[in-house]
Amino acid sequence: RPRIGQVPGVWDVVPTQPTVGVRVPGQFSNDLSWLALRAGALIGRVDEITDLTTMLTRPEAWIVTVTGSAGVGKTQLALAAAARHAAAQGVHAAVVPLSGVHEPALVSDEIVAALPGPTGLAASAAEALWERCGGDEVLLLLDNVEQIPQVGVVIRDLHEAYPSARVLVTALRPVGVQGERVLRLRPLVLPEGHLVQASDALANPAVALFVERATAADASFVLTDDNVADVVDVCREVGGLPLAIELAAARASGIPPRLMSRQLAGASGIDLLTGPLVGAHERHVSMEAALGWTTGLLDERTHGLLARLSVFEGPFSLDAAADVAMPSDGTVAGLVDRLSALVDFTLVDIVVPEDGTEPLGGTRFNMSSLVRGFGARMLATLGAEAQNEARARHAQYFRSRCRTGDPLKHGEWSDVVVALDRATLDGDVDDALHAAVAAAASARMSPGAAIALQPRMADLLTRSTEVADTDPATAARAMLWSAMQPDRDVSDDAAGYARWAAGRVRAALAAARESGDRHALLEALEMAVRSMPTTFEMEMAMAAIPEGLELAARLGDEASLSRFEAWTAMVARQRGDQTSAARFGTTSLRRARATGDATTVISATLILFGLPREAVEPLLDVPLDSLTELLAECERLRQPGPASYVLAVLATQAHARGDLGEAAGWLSRQLSVAAERQRTDPISTLAPIVMLVPVAAGLGRVEEAVRLRESIATMDPLIRTSIPPELFAPYEAVVEGLRRQVPLAAYEQWSRESAGMSLSQANRQALTFARAMAAAAGSAPPAPPAAPSVSVATPRGTLAEPLTQRERDVLAALASGASNKEIGASLGMSPKTVMHHSVAIYHKTGVRGRAAATAWAYRNGYVASGA
Repeated sequence: RPRIGQVPGVWDVVPTQPTVGVRVPGQFSNDLSWLALRAGALIGRVDEITDLTTMLTRPEAWIVTVTGSAGVGKTQLALAAAARHAAAQGVHAAVVPLSGVHEPALVSDEIVAALPGPTGLAASAAEALWERCGGDEVLLLLDNVEQIPQVGVVIRDLHEAYPSARVLVTALRPVGVQGERVLRLRPLVLPEGHLVQASDALANPAVALFVERATAADASFVLTDDNVADVVDVCREVGGLPLAIELAAARASGIPPRLMSRQLAGASGIDLLTGPLVGAHERHVSMEAALGWTTGLLDERTHGLLARLSVFEGPFSLDAAADVAMPSDGTVAGLVDRLSALVDFTLVDIVVPEDGTEPLGGTRFNMSSLVRGFGARMLATLGAEAQNEARARHAQYFRSRCRTGDPLKHGEWSDVVVALDRATLDGDVDDALHAAVAAAASARMSPGAAIALQPRMADLLTRSTEVADTDPATAARAMLWSAMQPDRDVSDDAAGYARWAAGRVRAALAAARESGDRHALLEALEMAVRSMPTTFEMEMAMAAIPEGLELAARLGDEASLSRFEAWTAMVARQRGDQTSAARFGTTSLRRARATGDATTVISATLILFGLPREAVEPLLDVPLDSLTELLAECERLRQPGPASYVLAVLATQAHARGDLGEAAGWLSRQLSVAAERQRTDPISTLAPIVMLVPVAAGLGRVEEAVRLRESIATMDPLIRTSIPPELFAPYEAVVEGLRRQVPLAAYEQWSRESAGMSLSQANRQALTFARAMAAAAGSAPPAPPAAPSVSVATPRGTLAEPLTQRERDVLAALASGASNKEIGASLGMSPKTVMHHSVAIYHKTGVRGRAAATAWAYRNGYVASGA
């Protein structure tokens, strides 16, 4: 190893011209060019260098330790900060490489050897410093000390013997000396959103580092708009770890970035991250070597814990770690100690919610994909029995976790899916079905969860028919959930989906009756009514209402009773029994307010709005909200169904007043809601289109009226049975008038161009027409309310066109910080499809990039502010 003083131009011995502060000829020079050269060009670490140099200037910070995982760039950062500090403060500095030292007694010798010039008779590092610096301040950079036992004692003794020594340490974990200040170095910041332009991507430090190292390995490598997405994916796959990025970039000449990102996503992706990089320490020749160096410092039990924790797919709690990875003879206290050691070594991270909502005892931990993959290899070395035990305990924990009924966190869904797959593989269908049904209640709150759960629920239902001891009540609940979760876009085959869903609901009713579980039967009766707009099974819904009303009363289920009372009031109103409608409507409203069921409050209020005031007011104890207040509540609660009804009433009222522009504005909002519900409630599009036809005709927009009519002409039988008479009558009259008014040739042409549209296509055409009509009449349509998602806030952003439900799922996942690959895995789509959805989101929301889309999502209520 060349001594620093022997390198020309660096800290040279200058006996005739000692530098400021040097008392003895032959001291350090303050020429730090060699140190700056050693530091290299640090990319993306401006803030960290500033933070570290600021820490070094504090008088009390005599020891500062830079910690972080292997390969995160601790040494390079420390070298750059040391150079800056020494130059700015005019102090002596020395770099002491200690990665090859394993005995504390040798540390002093290494420090003496690193000092330039002769050290005379100095027997210790402190004596050498007194001899060389005479009490002046000196900065010692002790590089890589984690493998040295009791190194903290050595450093403390040195400082006590030479108080002017300021020590900068790099290590995997803090050295544990009193007064130590720690800077925890994280991986490079990853790109936000889907970057499609190379110029934009180069502003990201992870991408910039990849490009620099790839260009060094192959001068012909160029970042282009064609390969930028793949380079970004590579950086995300390795978690922004500088060493991993450098190792990947060094192979760019032989492996295209697209192929590289795919290989890294696989279980053996860590094998790709191998060099060697020229001049690198042996622990930096590959990611496996870097992680092997780190794990080699663990004791046997901590090593085993890391291996068993690798079975987790996402963040995990202390309880989960205890159930899955703690040895049978272990204790929680011992587990905490070993988990703390893994956190200290940066092998496990603590997940801290930004909003501080995590309750005491609810701390969660996480492992990077690279560490998890390495841990899986460690687990394999423990033998098949250990592997099977860890995986079985993991599956059992998460199936039990589902059955507790507590809402699942977003990060737990990947583990739940693995647990369900494991149970299915083991043939434990009944237990898996119980867990899946219990988990389904939380699926709506996590982007992609329902999509991942749907095929597994369907598979378990199929398998359950072959299992004699399957609980019929559980099977009924599974069928009820899956009936409203199609595995495809059904908007273009509404009739086929309706038949399938109706069959599922009828089968669930039969299974619930067979089980004798009255609560399961009540749930099935509710679904028979709720699903009517999807199944078109009016007879099944009408039969379920009185039976459900009686059963809810017998069970004392106040919330369910209020819903059945609202439906009973609706039926009574349709039959012209205003007295019964008012009575059941007011009792439903009162009961829903008492149980806090805001959705039923909205539904009951809507029913009462349609009744004569004199029939309702004597029964009310609290005045009804206005329609606009009701609409705001629908939007706040993310209830698109009730919101659609309110909008229809507002449009009808505006039409009755002759304000056709305002009616078109309300209908445009209703059509936006219908677009969001298209996947599971395609019929919701029909009513606003039917209402828009007379509005268009009244505004003299004859062509639009004809096109609207012809776009839904094939649905005439359904329109007659599903649209209320008060809406169908004016529609039918206008249609007859159009046929007489419009020349036959023009009518046939417009008909040909609009006939045969799917409901989703008809909706898009109608939405365009409605907005144009409202704008022409000087009544711009308000922003559309959104479909249920993970938020309870009110969306305020006006969209160029509404986001689809898939785009909402992608936006929510995007705002959580997930990569395209992670989003794709959670939503059941390829990263390329995620990219297309992201681009569509940026276009519709009028933003550029992931950061702006995330801000837009939070600002406009598409993601809860506490998420």
